Amino acid sequence: MLSTVADRGYCDTPRRCTQEDLADALGIAKSTCSETLHHAEEWVIKRFIDSRTERDDSERLEPPV
Repeated sequence: MLSTVADRGYCDTPRRCTQEDLADALGIAKSTCSETLHHAEEWVIKRFIDSRTERDDSERLEPPV
């Protein structure tokens, strides 16, 4: 699903397609598409924040050069 989201330009600014376009392309209900996108966005954002926090923590633990 995520490759379709990217390929169809949903993540572009401005977007090149709507959730309804994605739902039609994937053969799913618009509500299912919306819910799935929300969960995917949540997952990506949380992982991004976690990775930044881990990097920030490790940088603080290293002695200055």
